[in-house]
Amino acid sequence: MTLFQALFYKLALWLPAAQAAADAAPVPTDAGSGIPVGDIVKWGVVALVVVGIVVVLRKVLGGSGVTLKGKVDRDTRKAIGQRVRSGDLLGAGDLAYQERAYEDAADFYVEGKDSVRAADAFAQGGKRSEAIQYYKKAGQPQRAAELYEKASQFRPAAHEYLACGESERAAKLFMQAKDYRKAGEIFEELGRWQESGEAFDRLGLRDKASELFERYFEQELQLVRGNARKLSPEVREKAVFVADFAESQGEMLKAAKIRERAGFVVEAAQALAAARKVEDAAKLYVAAKQPMAAAKLYEERGDTKKAASYRAEAALLRGDHIEAANELTSAGEHLRAADLYVDAGERLKAAAQFELG
Repeated sequence: MTLFQALFYKLALWLPAAQAAADAAPVPTDAGSGIPVGDIVKWGVVALVVVGIVVVLRKVLGGSGVTLKGKVDRDTRKAIGQRVRSGDLLGAGDLAYQERAYEDAADFYVEGKDSVRAADAFAQGGKRSEAIQYYKKAGQPQRAAELYEKASQFRPAAHEYLACGESERAAKLFMQAKDYRKAGEIFEELGRWQESGEAFDRLGLRDKASELFERYFEQELQLVRGNARKLSPEVREKAVFVADFAESQGEMLKAAKIRERAGFVVEAAQALAAARKVEDAAKLYVAAKQPMAAAKLYEERGDTKKAASYRAEAALLRGDHIEAANELTSAGEHLRAADLYVDAGERLKAAAQFELG
């Protein structure tokens, strides 16, 4: 309803009441004209109201015939009024938009059934919820999602991005909204094993997280052709997660294998030793240049010859050939001991070992 219509509506309500009051009272007349005083007052009020309406329309509306909420200069008001009277509501909206009267522009666009321009105007005017409503109505969920995201409303933003096919962006926003299950499911569908695993890990689902991290590790290991040295620290960290979980489930051999392939050779050897795979553990200790750890395993088993053999390896790493030869002698490896004695210049000891060998 325009301001003009509102004023006349109130006047129409007032006149019957005024008439009834006048009819109920004695009717004094003007001495000069003979006209009842009540009629003079009544029509005087009507005249004042009409004048007031004209003044308001000219001053506030600039003769446009429409009500505007924003501050617009008189010429633009007139131009807007002309557009409205001619039925060009979108044109009226454009004029209001140019004058930064965004709420007025939005109203015209809504009446003109242009949801996109209405949403743009609402957005410019800071009416976020209305803008989102009309972007959705216009079939533009991405624009709606962007507004939700700017307002840190991550969950509804994620749903809108999902609706327009931006799954990865949606999953990241579900993470920010702490909806880890939804984020994890989407990342898994996308084959993003690392992110999916992290989401399920936050839910406390370590078994599911371990499964996904293992896929991630295998994928990355294949990319570097099995060379653990080329794996990033992040990938190796996920491998450790998988190995730790395997150990917690009593799968020591799996844990050892994962650690070895990720480049954690000593830790792999320890896992094998825990699984009582002494020979395999010893080989890994030697590969990690820790033969004394291998020797200790055999000492604990009471296998003195094997222990001596690995102590000899430790002596060789130190460059002590005589000590190594002595240990090999204890291990019964006489020919190897003889060669080392020769290298050390101990010919008599070497000859004795050759005889025994």
